[in-house]
Amino acid sequence: MIGDIEEMRQQMDEIRKAVANGVYEFNVEDGSIKSTSNRPLTHSKSGSQDQAQQGFGPSNTLAFPAGIRSEFILFTIADLSQQVQTAMENMLKMINEIDENNTGIMEDIENCKNNALERKRTLEEQKESFQKAAFSVLDMLNNKDIGYN
Repeated sequence: MIGDIEEMRQQMDEIRKAVANGVYEFNVEDGSIKSTSNRPLTHSKSGSQDQAQQGFGPSNTLAFPAGIRSEFILFTIADLSQQVQTAMENMLKMINEIDENNTGIMEDIENCKNNALERKRTLEEQKESFQKAAFSVLDMLNNKDIGYN
């Protein structure tokens, strides 16, 4: 009994991998698995594929008993659920990383903005200082010209 269950699990795992790789298509409505290639679907008792036609028609469809179908569906759903959960966790990590980077970038932009404003004030003060010095020199030159006339 335990050996049969283990063999069934191995077969289901092989089928799940084949479905995931696109070799087979699983029909949820009737529980059949259809080959996407032209070779017939056959399984020997050990779970390996062979080319002997063991009652499978030209449709390349392999039907499973209801118990195996439901277990396969549950197994597939659990596997997909795990994959979705892993993908969502990875997306959450990426979102958090993006938020952290965004915060750092916003802080850098704010610092650059403040530095630019400070530099602008300094340049305006220097401009005023040079203008005052230039006007003082012009006044001194004008006063000398007035005094010599």
